[in-house]
Amino acid sequence: MTRLPARPRHGARRRLEQRLATCLAVVSCAAGAQDQVGLRTTEPLELDPVIEASGVETTWSARIGVLAALGPEYQGADAYRLRAVPAMRVSWKQRVIFRGRTLEANIYRARGFRIGPMLGTRAGRDEDRDGVLRGLGDVDRAFEAGLFARYALGPGSLRLNVLHDVSGAHDGLVAELGGGIKLPLAAPLFSLSVTSTWANRDYMQTYFGVGAAQARRARLPAFAANSGFKDVRIGIGTRVDLTRHWSAVVTLAYERLLGDAAAGPLVAEHGNADQVFAGLGALYRF
Repeated sequence: MTRLPARPRHGARRRLEQRLATCLAVVSCAAGAQDQVGLRTTEPLELDPVIEASGVETTWSARIGVLAALGPEYQGADAYRLRAVPAMRVSWKQRVIFRGRTLEANIYRARGFRIGPMLGTRAGRDEDRDGVLRGLGDVDRAFEAGLFARYALGPGSLRLNVLHDVSGAHDGLVAELGGGIKLPLAAPLFSLSVTSTWANRDYMQTYFGVGAAQARRARLPAFAANSGFKDVRIGIGTRVDLTRHWSAVVTLAYERLLGDAAAGPLVAEHGNADQVFAGLGALYRF
C-alpha cells in the first residue's frame, strides 16, 4: 500500500504565526507602558506557578492582559493614581521568557536551578507629576542588563536579579533578592512573594537624593543618598480561570522604603515610606 506524503498543516501554522505576531506587537509596546505602578502590581503574577502550571512545557505559551492598577505617582509619593497597565508572560520552551518588564534566557537549567542573562526596564520620573518634583529634572526610563539566578523546590522558589543601567538614566546597579511560594490551594491559584532591593549610590542619588543645584531650584534641602537596601515588599497574586482562555487576576502589594530611600526630603518630608499597590484585571491565554 502506497503511503501518501503528509500534507503540511498550513492552517495550524498560520494560526500560530498570527498568534506570535499578536504577541510580539503587544510585547513591543509593553515595556514602554510599564511604570512604577505597573511593575509593582504585576510583579506578584511573575512567579511561574501562577502564570503556567508547573512542569508544562510547550514550544510557545503566552498570557496577555490588562490590569486596572492603583499605586503612588512615583517611588515614595503619597499621591495615588489609577491607570491601566499591561500584564503578560510570553515564553519559548520555558527557555526564553518575557514578563512585561524583563526578558531572560535560561542558559543553565538543572536540579531546580536556572541561570542566565537578563534585560529589564525601570520606570523613570517626570518632574511635572508633582509640585515637589519641580526643579529636580526628569529621570528617563532606564534599560538595564545583567544576570539572574532562580532556584525552585516544590511550590517554592528563590530568585536573584542583578542589573546595571546601560541607558544612562541612573547609571546604577540594582540587586533584587526575593522568594515566593504557591499557596497550597488547588483553585484559585495564589502566590505569595517577598522581595528586597539593594541599590548603589548612583541609583539612590538619582531617585531619592537632592543635589545642590536641584536644592536651589526645587527649594528642598540638599541630600546625598548612599547605597543600601532601599525597600522590602510583600505581594500576593491570584488567578481564577473563567474559561479555557480567559482568567481573572487580582494582586495586592505592600512596600516599605528603607534607609536613605526613606530618609531623604522627597519621602520623609513630602512623601510616604509606606507604599500600597493593587491591581484587578484579566488575562487571555493563547
